[in-house]
Amino acid sequence: YDKAAELALKAWREDKTLKEAGLELGYLTEEEFEAWVKPQEMISPR
Repeated sequence: YDKAAELALKAWREDKTLKEAGLELGYLTEEEFEAWVKPQEMISPR
């Protein structure tokens, strides 16, 4: 939770995407982000 909050705050403060912030912080790779974050699945009904 703490790392997710840090990542989100960095993205907001620096006007960056969550992906950019996560990569800069070294919390995940680009491949991990692409595998875990799927916007279409977040907005589509199941």
